[in-house]
Formats: sequence, structure tokens, C-alpha cells
Amino acid sequence: QCYNFTLLTASAIIFNVSSFTNYSVGDGTPPGTSFVDPTPSNGTSQTTPHFEVNVSITESSLHEIVYTGNGTNYTYYDDSLVLMMNFDNVSALGENDTHVVDVSGNGNNGTVAGGNITTADGKYGRAMQFDGVDDSVSITDNDGLDTGEQTSIELWIKPNKAEGTIYNRNTQLIDSGFHWISITENSIQYQYANGSSPIPVVASEIISWALGEWQHIVIVHDNINKTIKFYRNGTNIGTTTYTDNALSVDSGNVAIGTYNGFTGSPYTFNGSIDEVRVYKT
Repeated sequence: QCYNFTLLTASAIIFNVSSFTNYSVGDGTPPGTSFVDPTPSNGTSQTTPHFEVNVSITESSLHEIVYTGNGTNYTYYDDSLVLMMNFDNVSALGENDTHVVDVSGNGNNGTVAGGNITTADGKYGRAMQFDGVDDSVSITDNDGLDTGEQTSIELWIKPNKAEGTIYNRNTQLIDSGFHWISITENSIQYQYANGSSPIPVVASEIISWALGEWQHIVIVHDNINKTIKFYRNGTNIGTTTYTDNALSVDSGNVAIGTYNGFTGSPYTFNGSIDEVRVYKT
């Protein structure tokens, strides 16, 4: 159990890891675990009401990660995780300049196209750069990418230009389900298929992009309760409800940084992408 911080006053908190327990089932050797930057050091006092904790875990057979916050257990790494790409180009994992490993354990590995490379100034470790012309990371269609009726997609982006696709899974057929997330000059857009044309386009609230800065993007699509939620940097920036039936996303290749089969403006993303996660929630 890890006790993260103690509230001192209404205007200050102090971060302190007072205990940490590592559990192992199987070979008896617990995973290698350490707190790394930007986790605050012990004894750090700050006035902001939030902080980031970055935990590095080394374990070849990792099955589940659970953490406790305010007495509630949260599961971060389990069977709901469909895709996890860190873009760190770790040779020990089999990664190289053209091959990206899906560390969710589902084998949804990606192929780099267009000559894009990882850069050392990622949000965490390295990140993938995209030139806005023909760079992409593609993942071949397979059942392991299916997310069912409830899907969450998250990633960090550092746009050089407020334009382009950041994530999509698409067959380019209106009678086949898909996700298509893109950014525009003043919003995040999400498209899904309902079996008819025109294709529904849902947008977040009007926002201003901080070009050249890392921003955390989350899309939560709940086809059971008919809602699509947009988040940036932890803040909800729009919730849309709908009445039609979004088709289940169960086919199509994944493309990160571009729309499948297209190059150039306005389909491709110019900037960096890091820490891609897809969940079936």
C-alpha cells in the first residue's frame, strides 16, 4: 500500500511515500518498482491541488496493476487494456525504428511508416514524431483490437499545428464501425459510424491549443448510455449525447498520426504523440 500525500492546510499539501509493498505470485520474485520523474520527492510541499506520480515497473509477466486513492482501489493494467504503446524504442522489447511493441500483452504491435522516428523529449521517456506529411504508425486489423460497446482512448500529444488525425481505426465503410479522433484549430473531433451517411461528427467545446506543449487527451465513448466525453489535461471539455446506434468497432486497421490511406493536410498530424492507451471499459 502506498500513502501518497497528507493535506496540511487548505492551501498546501506534502508528498510522502511512507510505505510501499510489492506482491508477486508465481516465481516469488516481486516486480522491480521505482518512482521516477516527475513524481515529487519525499517531503515536497506544494500549493497546487494535484501532482503526477510516475512508477516504473520491470516485470516480464505483469498481469495487473492496482493502486489506492482515497480508500478506493483503481485497476490500471488488466484485461480491459487493449493497446498500450510507449514509443520508447526499447531494443530489449524488440523495438526499433520501424517496429513498435504493444506492451499491453495483446500483441497489437505497430509498424512505423514515412520515416518518422522517436525523440528523446517525450512526455515520459521518448515519443513518436510525425511530420504532417506521410508519417504514421499502423497496426494490422485483428480481434484483439475490438473494444465492444464502451471504449476509452487516451494519449499525450504535442502539436506543432492544430490539425490532423491522432488516432483512428477504420475500414472506410459507412456500414462498419470505427473510431476517428482528430484535432482542428479550436476543438477535438470524434467520428463514429451508424450505418448511414453523412458520418456523425462530434466535437468538444471550443478550446485554444498550446502549440509545442504536451497535452493529455481522452475520449470516452459509451454506446450503452449513448454518450461521448472529451477530456483535455483532466478537465471535461464536452459531453455529447446521441440517439442513433453507433456500430461496434470490430474491424479495420489502426493508424496513429494519420487517417488510414491518406497523406498530407488535413489528415496527417504534425507534432509528437506519446503514451497511447485504448481500453474496453
